[in-house]
Amino acid sequence: MRQLPRFFLIMLSLLAGPGWAQTGLVDGYVVDADGRAVSGATVSVMSLDKIDNNGRPPSTSTGGDGRFVLPPLPIGKYRVYAWKEASGVPNTRVLLFERSNPHCSEITIKPNETIHVGNIALPPPYGKLTLRVVDSKTRSPISLARCTLRKAGADGIMHATDSTNGEFFFLLPDSPISLKITSSGYKDWYYVEPTSAETYLVLPPGSQKTILVPLEPYSSRH
Repeated sequence: MRQLPRFFLIMLSLLAGPGWAQTGLVDGYVVDADGRAVSGATVSVMSLDKIDNNGRPPSTSTGGDGRFVLPPLPIGKYRVYAWKEASGVPNTRVLLFERSNPHCSEITIKPNETIHVGNIALPPPYGKLTLRVVDSKTRSPISLARCTLRKAGADGIMHATDSTNGEFFFLLPDSPISLKITSSGYKDWYYVEPTSAETYLVLPPGSQKTILVPLEPYSSRH
């Protein structure tokens, strides 16, 4: 009976074969724009040659020294992302940021190897935008509103999200972004720059902007 566990272990290793070694590790450090360690940053990956399983790529957080070690990854090509929303740096895997993303690194995982990516430097904080959506007549918050953001000059690059309390908060890159707010029973609202009449918004890094969005009810036409 003592030989039974050993037999099963041998058979398991033969069946698994080289598959056990078809993964690799990734480690590195996340630093800020001044080269200081960033603790509590999130680090994740996006596969460049296959679809992420279940849309849930492996991720981890940095320690007090800024160091991270990702869970074992199958062999292949990846892009490593780092972000920390509390410090004003968003998750740039969203397509809205894809072409203006300096804080990532591309790697190739090989079997049973550890890839050292060195330092991934986060940029200065992005611009912070707050939208408050209200009824144009009552000035009460509108629930179940939707905000759609589009990158100017880049068809198809957009991001949409819903709010249940009439408030939206975004961290935006310093590139032209158009804004559209919709809600059932109200006319659509589009952002227009008050001074230039441009139909897009540009937020400088580290800036903050709050916009009150009054939606006009369809009933106001009658």
